[in-house]
Amino acid sequence: MYGVLVASATLVSACAGDSDSAPTTTVEVPDSIVVQVPATPSDDILRIGVLLPRTGPGAAFGAPLLDGIELAENEINLVGGVNGRSIVVQVEDESTDPAAGLQRLIDEGADVIVGPASSNVASLVLGPAVEAGRAVCSPAATAMSLGDFPDSDLFFRTMPSEAVQVRALASLIEATGLGSATALAPDDEFGRRYVVALQNELRATGVELRTPILYDPTSGTLGPAAAQAIATAPPVLVVIGGLADGSRMLAALEASSDQLPPIFVNEALRTNDILDVLGAEGASLATLISGVGPAAKPENTTAGIRFADRFLQRQGGASMEFAAYAYDCVMTLALAAESTGSDDPRAIAAATPQITRAGQVCAGFAECRDLLLADRNIDYEGASGPLEFGSTGDASVAILDVFGFDGSGEELVTGSQRTG
Repeated sequence: MYGVLVASATLVSACAGDSDSAPTTTVEVPDSIVVQVPATPSDDILRIGVLLPRTGPGAAFGAPLLDGIELAENEINLVGGVNGRSIVVQVEDESTDPAAGLQRLIDEGADVIVGPASSNVASLVLGPAVEAGRAVCSPAATAMSLGDFPDSDLFFRTMPSEAVQVRALASLIEATGLGSATALAPDDEFGRRYVVALQNELRATGVELRTPILYDPTSGTLGPAAAQAIATAPPVLVVIGGLADGSRMLAALEASSDQLPPIFVNEALRTNDILDVLGAEGASLATLISGVGPAAKPENTTAGIRFADRFLQRQGGASMEFAAYAYDCVMTLALAAESTGSDDPRAIAAATPQITRAGQVCAGFAECRDLLLADRNIDYEGASGPLEFGSTGDASVAILDVFGFDGSGEELVTGSQRTG
């Protein structure tokens, strides 16, 4: 998800946690990471390294992801594992020292990596992981920039990327029937990339995105940029940013005018109580806000219902929000390994897209494995939604939540959008 960059600190906005808020995980990482790659001959055991937040502010978000991985591990091993051998899962904490965590996973012979959750950490560890020849599946790193990463076809993401989210946001704006919009975005790589993508998507729908107003996210006051946007008399406002700077921009808009148009926001501004960041005076503004983001809970499909039932049986009342994306990472990698009869990371990566499309639909490891053993092609139905990996390793088909807020600041999921 969007990484909020302030000076040299790495503040990573992950996905919504127990309260559907976007927690901020602070991770100290170097400018670059180099790992030593020990000789690890194949032992016919699929070893899955996990790099996800276990401590610090990101722990609340990481807990459901780790529960999803544990659920998948248990399901696979109960029916004999992959290629007749139990899989082995090793977990390292993304929130402390991701470089050291990655090195330990490689030292212990991890064939594939599930994680990290944060886009900023992914941008740092993905290169070394790929250099080490490991297949990587992130359940939550959604940054648009990762879609261009030279990953040697070893990187996959189960959560819809920002590029997919932009497409859905453009569709939401088009549905208003209003012909133009003014966007406010941080003047950084993320903001500039986002508004260019949004401009292109809106152009395809016939909606004009006026010249974006870029603001300094570190500025002490955002009032002038807010006033500049309001002066354009926009039928629609689009506010892009992280939870910290984006909410400050929303507050600046509230202070600048008492007659604001509909406001559309990116997923980082999804929070359980928008009034926590806007203050009580922002109640009227809250009802004007809409946005799209990855579906927090499994869809009402065969696979989604099956996952939710098994999660509740195993984890009780624990949050399952976003857990299905981590579960799907393990399942797709395991089924790819089963389909190749190998624990070789490159063979697994090459097979991973194929098991999510152009075959017989199946849900769960045992059902899909039995089809593979019968020499059938499979289309793994993701617990997180209609998972299908495209040529870049991103989920090209996805379900997104349409969210808004009521007058008390409580988040409302008002619908869903299917992309792809």
